[in-house]
Amino acid sequence: MELTKNIFFNTDKLVENSKVKISYIGKLYQDASTEVSIHYGFGINWDNVNDIQMIKTDLGFQAEIDLLEGDTFNFCFKNENNNWDNNNGQNYVFPLEKVQKELLVLEDEPVSLGSARKLRRSYLWSKKVRLAVYKIITYLPKLISGNYLPKWNFLCGSSRRDLLVDVLENANHHVNQIVTYHSTPISYLEKEPFDAYVFFSPLSFKAFHQQNIIPESSRIFTIGNTTTSAIKEVYPNHEIITAQTPLVEVVIENIKKYINDKK
Repeated sequence: MELTKNIFFNTDKLVENSKVKISYIGKLYQDASTEVSIHYGFGINWDNVNDIQMIKTDLGFQAEIDLLEGDTFNFCFKNENNNWDNNNGQNYVFPLEKVQKELLVLEDEPVSLGSARKLRRSYLWSKKVRLAVYKIITYLPKLISGNYLPKWNFLCGSSRRDLLVDVLENANHHVNQIVTYHSTPISYLEKEPFDAYVFFSPLSFKAFHQQNIIPESSRIFTIGNTTTSAIKEVYPNHEIITAQTPLVEVVIENIKKYINDKK
């Protein structure tokens, strides 16, 4: 099982024309959303785009997805309040492996592709059973004795929100935070004001604000409510146009509309 940015898959590889079970414990789950759906597509053009309502469980929001043909599996998440988790405007993008079409040879006998798939499923199920047995042997005595204390290794960046850590620690879970990358703001001075400014994260705004002032006559465009809230703390009277859906494409459409309205 793979964990990437609070997303679990039930397999170590994503292969086209197969199924995958996805578990999500990202910010919408941490914000106590009651409903979350996954919005997904395939390849650079988001072919075969679809939305599926996920099921809320103790392991997060879960859904089973049919992986169609394409180079990548792209997705983001939306809750009942139309709040999105789109990986800070970049969406979640994972490569898809092609189905191996060549024949396998076992004991000098050709094996068809259908048989190869059955062999792989058998191997995966065997792997899952061994893993389950190991977990039962390891953790069951602790659960019975009442001495089990959940522990987490949280791989994160230097600039992050505390939601996940707070939720786990409030539930008496031990969280070991491991910073795997650092976000370094780069501040610079603009020599002249602009009619419009665009920000895709609170950190980018804070870096810009260190040496610059946005005129009240300028329009500000943001990708979502978190960024807008950070800007309103500094510029409460400025006009801020927030993307209703936190996607780069929506921000671009807002900018186009603003330009056309000025003509």
